[in-house]
Amino acid sequence: MQNPNGEAAWRIIESDQQADSFLSALIGGQVAVRLCSVRCKEAQIEDAPNQDYARVVIDERTSTLSFCVCDGVGGSFQGHVAARELATRLTRYLLMLPGIPRHPRSVAVALRAQLDRWAIEAQRELRQAALPTHASALEQEILVEQRDQHGSATVFFGGRIEYASPDHPRRFQHTLPALFCWMGNVTARAWMARKPCEPLGDMHNDRNRWSTRFGQQGLLTVRVSALNRSEPLVVYTDGLDALGPELALLDDHQLQQRMWEQLALPDSDDMTVLELHWDETRRARAQRMMT
Repeated sequence: MQNPNGEAAWRIIESDQQADSFLSALIGGQVAVRLCSVRCKEAQIEDAPNQDYARVVIDERTSTLSFCVCDGVGGSFQGHVAARELATRLTRYLLMLPGIPRHPRSVAVALRAQLDRWAIEAQRELRQAALPTHASALEQEILVEQRDQHGSATVFFGGRIEYASPDHPRRFQHTLPALFCWMGNVTARAWMARKPCEPLGDMHNDRNRWSTRFGQQGLLTVRVSALNRSEPLVVYTDGLDALGPELALLDDHQLQQRMWEQLALPDSDDMTVLELHWDETRRARAQRMMT
């Protein structure tokens, strides 16, 4: 049964924090989605969760989607928890906005308050979760202190995109209205209207973050943009920084091969990339992959 907000009609695409994810989807014949997420070698050996988490939520009735790519902060308590909690809450919040405003200030003010409210809820849930049973009494004591004093933290890049007119969902648009928000070093490569590719995010700065213990830490950035429809939006965590400029140029086989090469490096990190495409060529290729 569909609730009043219509959430039952939403389509969700997400990465798996317990295994590698290689997903391709075509949404309503209008949006091609590619999502790849791989745990670092250490996490694979120890069977530990991926600290990254990516989520896309689509409402085909309004031709609107929201997305969030998170990277749990190392050294915090179970950073993968904050990554999933924040992405789940943020994508829902962005998709339920009445629309994309002309100026981002109103969204920024409301979102800052939401980040603090979400932190209180998430920290309460974190305290109720069971600690690892295999940990010794001393280890559990350390974990409790880390959880209660520091909480779980994540950096993120999220947004909302209106990929077609709700009145005429098949009508071609040269630009797409978009709202972006971020904290920390998850990077997006976006092509704005009549402009070259522009990197968005805090680059190598991970001091801006969201924490279940402290809420917003550092600076939250909110931006309203018009995306070039003929170019993709690419969002990735810092484990893929070395490949950032070429990610959109790699086909699926090449992308997996390059990610495996990164895994072989001694300082490899979890790697996640989310790509959204609206141009006819990439959408047609996605359709061929799925048939």
